[in-house]
This record gives sequence, C-alpha cells and structure tokens, in this order.
Amino acid sequence: MKPPLYIDDPVRGLSPKTSHPRFAALAPSRFYDEGDEFGPFGSDVGNDALRELEEWHE
Repeated sequence: MKPPLYIDDPVRGLSPKTSHPRFAALAPSRFYDEGDEFGPFGSDVGNDALRELEEWHE
C-alpha cells in the first residue's frame, strides 16, 4: 500500500485540506497565502520552488 500524497489542487491553490495533517496542525494560516511575501510560498523563490514541485509531480 502506497502512502498518500499531499498535493495541492492547482485550481484551488494552497489549502490545509490538501496538506499533510501534521503540517496543517502546526502551520499558521499565513503559510497558505501565496501573496504574503513573508510566507514560505509568497516570495519569488518560494513560489518558484512550489511551481517546480507541481510540475515535477505532473
């Protein structure tokens, strides 16, 4: 049995519903805000890393 993959829906974007439950329990809501420059995916570098991961997964 394969472990589940937690990949965000490209249409809905980042969401605690598509994150690993342990991460979702610890991550503040700003972590899911792609417009927050101080969030992990709001900066150019963080957003680029997220997009590359999404492309790799496809």
